Amino acid sequence: MEQKQLSPMAGWLFILIIAIIPLFLWASIPSQISAFSLLGIGKMLGLFGTTLFVLSFFLSTRLRILEKIFSGFNKIYDVHSKIGQIALILLLFHPIFLLQNYSISASSAVRFFIPSNNWAINWGIFALFGTLFLIAITLYLRPRYTI
Repeated sequence: MEQKQLSPMAGWLFILIIAIIPLFLWASIPSQISAFSLLGIGKMLGLFGTTLFVLSFFLSTRLRILEKIFSGFNKIYDVHSKIGQIALILLLFHPIFLLQNYSISASSAVRFFIPSNNWAINWGIFALFGTLFLIAITLYLRPRYTI
């Protein structure tokens, strides 16, 4: 029996719906942060980028259901690559939009990216540089698939 293939856009729609759910949940929480402020946009970029990054890992699991949604494993890995790139860009913009809340001058903006006594920011710095390190290894060293 031949399997019915879904539209090529079905996979992208699946990713978009899953990635938007956390944004709606965040926006539904009563908060003093406006989603339209630079801080709110920065937080949304971080949340959306993190969600896409997690989804890119999920796409690399080789689940059979994903093969049906994306019409083949080769297409899954194309989407995996594109989503990883989009996630990286969003995660790079996340701290830039947060700068207005944590810095008042150029020197304090530079210090924002240097570990300090604020562990929330420190973990963000470590995560950003760790992600950049892992992506650099993936792109330039090309480890074997089994690794």
